[in-house]
Amino acid sequence: MDRQDISLSHLVVDKNQPRKIFDDTAMQSLEDSIKFNGVDIPLIIRQNFGEKTFTIVDGERRFRAATSLKLKTLPCLIEDTDKADEIVIFEKQLRIDFQKEKLSSDE
Repeated sequence: MDRQDISLSHLVVDKNQPRKIFDDTAMQSLEDSIKFNGVDIPLIIRQNFGEKTFTIVDGERRFRAATSLKLKTLPCLIEDTDKADEIVIFEKQLRIDFQKEKLSSDE
């Protein structure tokens, strides 16, 4: 995967992302961390077929915090994927979210 700084305007949230609820306290803490330390861990994204936009695979919380802070770009790793990989991506998102922070019963 190739690391690049990508404009926030080219990033879109995955509508199939399992996480739907974002804790306000945790988000404020993340914003404070990014404000003082920057974004150390790049987002994982995939390019949308035939478009100049990228869907976020991992890093929606960092994207939301960066948007709130009015950052222009974020470091990203671009995954090479196709439609057949979407199920694998969804399962990966579930594992990542479960490891980072428990999903609520609603999610």
